[in-house]
Amino acid sequence: MPNQHETTITNELVNILRNMRHAWEVETAVHAFIKGNNELDALVIERGREPVGIEAKFATTTNAKNLIEQAETRLVLELETEYHVVGKTLNNVMAILYPDRFKTMTGADINPQLRKADDLQYKLVNTVGDTVAHFPTNGWAIGTVGDIANALHIGAMPNSQLEEAAEDMEKSVSKAAYLLEDAIIDHPAIGKKIETILHQEVFSKAEDNTAEKPNGQTLRMAALIITDAFVFQSSLAGKTEMESVRSLRQLLPIIDYADVIVLQVIPDLRL
Repeated sequence: MPNQHETTITNELVNILRNMRHAWEVETAVHAFIKGNNELDALVIERGREPVGIEAKFATTTNAKNLIEQAETRLVLELETEYHVVGKTLNNVMAILYPDRFKTMTGADINPQLRKADDLQYKLVNTVGDTVAHFPTNGWAIGTVGDIANALHIGAMPNSQLEEAAEDMEKSVSKAAYLLEDAIIDHPAIGKKIETILHQEVFSKAEDNTAEKPNGQTLRMAALIITDAFVFQSSLAGKTEMESVRSLRQLLPIIDYADVIVLQVIPDLRL
């Protein structure tokens, strides 16, 4: 009966990953660091994005703990010059746990079984500022090789781009909150609906009983929820078995976004 090593499984995983994104360069058993003898099981490189290391073991409680610790020791180590695509250090490591059944699988079966597997465990370990972060924070994500590929692609996004995107989203949510405030003035029922959903006041009076003022926090929360709904709608659009779902751009090419807010909060409201 075969007794496969994790390296054999990882080699087959890498063979699959290479064909999932043409921009990727994926190497195995990589001595990627300037100092020390630390070897990564694999390294994913894409121009314009941060490199992502891969460390993998069979799924046991001990291996899960050791794998996370191992991944953390790889962070912020300086990379060899050839791997300097964004920055000079490794800031992302994907930890992967293989199901135990792969230990006794014949070599010819590993690749097709990896392609069919939907119980691969994975966790992205990375640096955020001066701290180490895990995604998911608790436990492990479970999915397919395709799910791991998506996580690798997202994890490779440079921190500077993430920070810029977060700032843009914050500005957009604030702008949407102002639009929501204007919509509530014209359609007070929207404010009542939001209060019912969020269990928070949309307008509140000051202690001196002056005129009611909008509750900025409540309006921003509502705007964020609406934004999330739009993003979710667009992320589903056109996917397998979701071909009939259209993106927001397709659905609302000319509609005013203040009207969008009204329709999103109270679908049966007539303008």
